[in-house]
Amino acid sequence: MTGRPVSIEAVALNPFTGRLVVRGFRLREPDGQTPFTDFDLLDVRIRPLSLLRGHLWIREATLQGSTVRIIRFAEGFNISDLIRPAGGTGRTFDVTVDRLVVAKGTVALEDRALAEPRTWYSENIEIDAHNLSTRRGDGRAVARSVTVGAPVLLEMRHVRLYPIHLEAAVTTSALDLSLARLYFPRDAAVVPGARTGELDAQVASRRAGGACRRTSRARSKTSCW
Repeated sequence: MTGRPVSIEAVALNPFTGRLVVRGFRLREPDGQTPFTDFDLLDVRIRPLSLLRGHLWIREATLQGSTVRIIRFAEGFNISDLIRPAGGTGRTFDVTVDRLVVAKGTVALEDRALAEPRTWYSENIEIDAHNLSTRRGDGRAVARSVTVGAPVLLEMRHVRLYPIHLEAAVTTSALDLSLARLYFPRDAAVVPGARTGELDAQVASRRAGGACRRTSRARSKTSCW
């Protein structure tokens, strides 16, 4: 499916109870050596009979100890081969997730397109989501992380998976805004100095008539040093 080397320590499937447990999953880069993503445990419980009605209904899904490593090159990202457009024209079944829990997650972004490559980390990712579905629009989720050393809180409500709809609020503090200097041209008239900042942003997104519409507003405060 991915064209990449995969290894799994253990898989347990009970088709009668609809429980799937995967342990020690490892997906590597095409070179077969470099790690791309892995997780310690995936525990999924589904309603088997709903599959007969074309509905993937997940009662609960728990993901523990996951790590994703994203690399940016001058010509693109290391995930480009995984997100090629599918040949289909739309979804073939409905999806519902009653509860999704992510614990001890990590995302690493390595930017090799910079003159001096840097790596950013979002660590201690914790997600608790409820009622995510293509059939209803009352989904909600709360996500917390420590991103580039700053605490980040993401709250989402009125979530619908398809057509996509959500309202989200992002709150963070002690964010090092000087990191933005790496992405400004050397001759830019204005370049961020050494600052820490607070951000409170709200975003709404919905798909209507084949187009995705987004509205947003934000408040920020910075302090120089």
